[in-house]
Amino acid sequence: MADGTFQHTKFVFKGERKDAGYYIVGGTADIKGGTFTATDAQAAGLHVAGGEVNIESGTFEGKEINSQAFFQESGTATISGGNFNAENGYGIWNTKKDQLELGALTINDCTVNSKEVALYLSGTTENEVNGGTYTSETTNALRLSQSAAAVISNGLFTNAAGGAAIKDEENGLVIAEGSAADPADWKATSASVVRISFPVASINDTEYASLEEAFAAS
Repeated sequence: MADGTFQHTKFVFKGERKDAGYYIVGGTADIKGGTFTATDAQAAGLHVAGGEVNIESGTFEGKEINSQAFFQESGTATISGGNFNAENGYGIWNTKKDQLELGALTINDCTVNSKEVALYLSGTTENEVNGGTYTSETTNALRLSQSAAAVISNGLFTNAAGGAAIKDEENGLVIAEGSAADPADWKATSASVVRISFPVASINDTEYASLEEAFAAS
């Protein structure tokens, strides 16, 4: 799939709400462009419930309350680029559904801007973040809940409202070997901006994620 415009709406079938739009339940989808838009509450611009999805580029949007730019409940997804925008909801959300196998999510790069949580991991354990910029207007840029786990080697997380950029409810966040967080005490201080990256400086065998942090410690 190289390009296209897809609008995610909803309809009612036999008295039950059904989500319609770009909904992946199996097979392999390679997305290299296009615009995927959710225009109804609780819908997603792109919804992954199975199969394998590889995103290289594209624009993914959630415009209504509690909508998501990208929602995953099973299958395997690899995001290596793209813009994810949620005006009134969540950016990227990987969650657990009891009747489905856990979804595996790998993010190598992307830009996420959302009103609510930018990257929300709930109940899922196969999450890997190797890059990307994540910004929430009102709350955590990254949140792990319900025993979720993630290995992060690189990424910039910002809570534009000034609260904690990262909320790790059950200590499921692991900073990859060789990477470091700036500031190092992000959890204790509820830092509103946290950068996780490969160290750029080392002083007395202590590694720092930024030159500013290294200078401050010297």
